[in-house]
Amino acid sequence: MTVRNKHQSCKVIRFPLEDHTVLWFQEINKYILTLPPADEILCRIAKNEDPSSVLNFCITALNMEHRQACEVTEDFKTYWENLKKEAVSSGKGPSENGEKQISGKNQRSGKYYTIHDQTFFIEYDSPEAALLIHPKFAHLERSEKIPPVHHFRIMDTRSRYQLRVNGREKGAWEKKERHLLAGKVSMQILQKIYQKEEKEWMGVFHAAGITDGKKCILFFGESGSGKSILSSMLMAAGYEILSDDFLPVTSEDALVCRFPAAISIKKQAYEVIQTKFPEIIHSEEHMNPELHKTFRYLPLSSPEPLCVPCKGLVFLRYREHSGFVFGKIPTHEAFKKLIPDSWISPEPDNAERFIRWIASLPCYSLTYSDTQKMIHTMGHLFRDELG
Repeated sequence: MTVRNKHQSCKVIRFPLEDHTVLWFQEINKYILTLPPADEILCRIAKNEDPSSVLNFCITALNMEHRQACEVTEDFKTYWENLKKEAVSSGKGPSENGEKQISGKNQRSGKYYTIHDQTFFIEYDSPEAALLIHPKFAHLERSEKIPPVHHFRIMDTRSRYQLRVNGREKGAWEKKERHLLAGKVSMQILQKIYQKEEKEWMGVFHAAGITDGKKCILFFGESGSGKSILSSMLMAAGYEILSDDFLPVTSEDALVCRFPAAISIKKQAYEVIQTKFPEIIHSEEHMNPELHKTFRYLPLSSPEPLCVPCKGLVFLRYREHSGFVFGKIPTHEAFKKLIPDSWISPEPDNAERFIRWIASLPCYSLTYSDTQKMIHTMGHLFRDELG
């Protein structure tokens, strides 16, 4: 990621969102939700405006005393510098020269998958690398060796994983950042199956997507909030799943597209899931050493390609004995919740489309343990029957 030095101006785009302002900083692809006058101060500092001009704005426009204006200006400068440092630290460069692969020939393996009528051959340099990717695509594995359209290779070095796609290097990540590698692999698969380049995607969201075939609802929540349980219960009720944690949205028409990875079910949810899908108990179990959690995978009812418009965003929490609490929330509150776990395209046009898309959608909060009431209410939401 390229970040301009402290003497250069950063391009800033403003978007109104209810009574708030969203600032997007192009060079670091960062969104900040603010209230006036903080948006104006931060814009001036990011654009590298003369310090005396920023100070004068605080004094004259905001009626601050000189001492207070100095303190506020310094606080915002520090905040801006920290934003840039975060952007630099999140950029992943290639692996160090001289690193050697630690896997031997006996550890390398390869799997063939058919995804949306395209054949992928993914080569894993170690069993650990295979565990990062294979389980969620195992239901799409082909036993016969078919000439692949795409060849992925995940290389395992002493300190990093590297990804190569069709002979081209796509990045390297430290072992502790293996989730970033998994996300990159998914993004590369996504681009191939829908034949869209990265800039043609508005964003990818860490959310579950449920569809009635015509429109979809997106469910957001932290890890452990119950996205997979909700997805499974709604699938059993006749809805289709677009994905339970990797939801791409096109930039041109804001359609949410299916990503056919299996639903990951945590061990504590087995008992709930097996009431509708008894086969989950007999499926292979996998251990995530980072999270110290055990998973089984439930394939989607349909892996076929599908892109539909979004009907609304729901921020979810499954909590035992909570009953059912559902209601609308302000869009700016929803925005703050979804941004941290989302990838938004760094293209200026896509950034503007993203904010307009979020601003156009109704947003809700859901805390529940009553599955039947949840299914009933989501049906009303799909049919526009909510009051």
